[in-house]
Amino acid sequence: MFRRKAPPHPWALTSPLLDLAGVPWTVDDATMGTHIFGAVGSGKTSSSGNAIAQAFLLHQFGGLVLCAKADEAQRWRAYAEQAGRSQDVRVVQAGGPYRFNFLDHELAVGGSLVQLLTDTLELTEGRQSLDSNPFWARATAELVRNTTPLFGLAGEPLSLIGLMDLIRDAPKSLDQERSREWARESYCAQLFRRAKAGLEAIEDAQTRRRYEQDYRMASNYWLRRFPTDDAETRSNILATFTGNIDQLLHGIAWELLATDTTITPEETLQGRIIVLDLPTTRPGDGRIIQLIWKHAFQKAVLRRRLGGTLRPVFLFVDEAQEFVSPFDALYQSECRQYAGCTVYLSQNISAYQTRLHGHDAADALLANFRTLIFHANRGPTNQWAADAIAQTLQPIASYQYNQREQRGINSAMQMHYQVPPATFTRLGFGETIVTTPRGFGHDTFAQVSFA
Repeated sequence: MFRRKAPPHPWALTSPLLDLAGVPWTVDDATMGTHIFGAVGSGKTSSSGNAIAQAFLLHQFGGLVLCAKADEAQRWRAYAEQAGRSQDVRVVQAGGPYRFNFLDHELAVGGSLVQLLTDTLELTEGRQSLDSNPFWARATAELVRNTTPLFGLAGEPLSLIGLMDLIRDAPKSLDQERSREWARESYCAQLFRRAKAGLEAIEDAQTRRRYEQDYRMASNYWLRRFPTDDAETRSNILATFTGNIDQLLHGIAWELLATDTTITPEETLQGRIIVLDLPTTRPGDGRIIQLIWKHAFQKAVLRRRLGGTLRPVFLFVDEAQEFVSPFDALYQSECRQYAGCTVYLSQNISAYQTRLHGHDAADALLANFRTLIFHANRGPTNQWAADAIAQTLQPIASYQYNQREQRGINSAMQMHYQVPPATFTRLGFGETIVTTPRGFGHDTFAQVSFA
């Protein structure tokens, strides 16, 4: 059984959050990542997931909650009310007061817009699609690198619409680039003129030389190479970029990610609980919006200034297979020192293998979670769980009979599963097999009931 405790210093790494079979599960354990597996009806959300969520809230953690299900936001409202944290909840939803212009935010925190847009393409397109032919990934990244400096030199805010206008009006031939009509009517030509004027206005010689290189590279790309590229190749590069960015220029994606900013991921570091009420079960771009929010949150955590006792912050994702991204592995490898606590819930490992296109990618992701909680399940997940808990040498007795029916007993040590796969099929509601970073005394696992 588990019980919650109220430590005197709730953010210290040694502070216990839960009691698991007599062993404290601490803040430090939480920073090493937690994954909960369980079939539908096994209690992963309402028992173990609930216990961890309540522990985080009672200890004044901030956090970001992604919502795949339509009832997830209401569940977290209830959690917060039970913990006396209702005033800290911010629900992001269509038509609501909370919006996050992720481009403006990246500028405000001094980040790289080139990296941000490349990451955004990876989130919307999917790494598997981009990696299937590395040429398209490199070509798209080159397009982004030669676009963003122009806006800064021109003194214009970088916006998704501005990016799309530049690409739309870029010259498709050298004859067009030299025409008066293009120079007069093209947004691309206007932006280059303003960027050149901005460059000439820079007084510091060293700064000007640096920006001259940016301008020279952009000019060579858009006004020399781009018009002479193979038409089909150029079309495919543009389709990769504009097809994905276009998703963010419509509907709730435009409303919540490309207008103004009334909330940022950094508010979680001050104790806010941001709930993204954009379930993937509803029509719309909820998944893409939440992926961008998750990426921004992860980067905000990794930007924290170290020193003293940091307020822990959590990333809580039910149906996590819907929201995995290439950045997750890097984040999980580094977030511990920044007091970042990740909790992922999923029904089975097959869902990750499908989303990530293979067993190796799924294993690489899940290796970053040190606390594993297994509810009742069936199928390949049980074999994976048994392997994760591992085998040990165990004494095996064998019996032999001679012709006089006299029995002899031989004993030998053999490798056997500590928890055989079949064990997971027999767990009741809220019953679990748990492994933690420090184990349970001489055992690496324990049976824990969250019912």
